[in-house]
Amino acid sequence: MLPILGVIFLPFTTLLYVLLWTPLGLPPLSWLWLILAVLLDLGSWGSTGYANRDRYVRRRA
Repeated sequence: MLPILGVIFLPFTTLLYVLLWTPLGLPPLSWLWLILAVLLDLGSWGSTGYANRDRYVRRRA
């Protein structure tokens, strides 16, 4: 169940984790790449929200 959620919500991070994983674990430099992938995933979420900000009608108080 958890790998499916990773593909849905953090696709770049999951893909990079699969590519960098070794039977001994992740090498220290790989963690830097994973952090960058998480930032890329979060940035894609933020840019989508920013791009669609005018799609919804704003309510006036």
